[in-house]
This record gives sequence, C-alpha cells and structure tokens, in this order.
Amino acid sequence: MKNVRMTFLEKIKPCLISKDLLIQETVLHALHDFPYVPEEWTIELLEKAFLQQSLFKRKSKLEEMTHAHVKVEKNI
Repeated sequence: MKNVRMTFLEKIKPCLISKDLLIQETVLHALHDFPYVPEEWTIELLEKAFLQQSLFKRKSKLEEMTHAHVKVEKNI
C-alpha cells in the first residue's frame, strides 16, 4: 500500500502547483478523499495562496494609483 500511495503522491505533486486553475481544482478534489497527504503540501499551498493574494493586492493598488494619476493629468 505504501508504494501505491507514494506513486500517487509523486505523480500528482507537480500538478499541485500548476498555474492552470482547472488542473489545480482537479488535484484538490483528488486529494480531498486521499487520507495520506503530507502536511508540507498544505503549508506550501497556503504560502502560495498568501503570496498570490499579496501580489494581487499590490497590483490592484498600483492600477488604482495609475488610474488616479491619469485622471489628475486629464483635469490639468
């Protein structure tokens, strides 16, 4: 059983951090029912999610500042 478990985890690991949302969703559904997911994977996914959220917030803030700057220039 251990070899089967490791083979499954080894094969699915690269897909776990895919940029393709459909692949990520499929992998997460598969892991939801799989009882032997390493704790490190959860930590890695959470770190990635927090990083993406932080980058998204920065990008949104930059876009907001850029739009505000453009509006000011148009009014001048």
